Amino acid sequence: MTTPKPIDTLVSEIKAAAEAATPGPWMMSDRFDIVAKDDNSVTGQYGFELPEDADFAIACNPSNVLTLLAEIERLNLVRRQAIDAALEAQSQASSLSAKLVEREQEISYLKAKVRETDAHVAMLARERQEALSKLVESEAGLIRAVHLAEKAIKIAENDGDHDLGAYDRECSICVDLEALRGEVSGLHDEFECVERAAFEMDAAK
Repeated sequence: MTTPKPIDTLVSEIKAAAEAATPGPWMMSDRFDIVAKDDNSVTGQYGFELPEDADFAIACNPSNVLTLLAEIERLNLVRRQAIDAALEAQSQASSLSAKLVEREQEISYLKAKVRETDAHVAMLARERQEALSKLVESEAGLIRAVHLAEKAIKIAENDGDHDLGAYDRECSICVDLEALRGEVSGLHDEFECVERAAFEMDAAK
């Protein structure tokens, strides 16, 4: 059994034989001879008129033609597979592009949320500072009021001022002290709320 020639060799041989043979197209005459254009005879009574035409006919034997057709079919299959792969890659690229757009939108949303959170944290920091200032001021006022109350009570005791007016003044001072203590306690609570909110915002970041 003859070993098949490599496809490149086969193509080269057939091409060389075709270029050397009588130009086509070839047709069958009424006498069953092969003729080329302008009725030039390719075959006659004793076979081919030219040895180059005979070489071409031999090169185009059924085995070689079938080999060429098989290679054409293989290449067509490869081409179709390449087209399918390209279409699949294009589809995947479109899908990835859509996902990329979604991710960019999510990133933009998250950046906006970060800016919003930073603004809120800055606001809480200002409120914290304001609450702390009020707390310090109220505590200082309470300390001054306590000192004044203690001083007033000592003066009243030293002067033996136990009349009704002195009692009323002492009661008024006590009421004022309790009010200040309540205000300071409220400021403490407010300060703790601001501190807790700021801690939660830091934890969320």
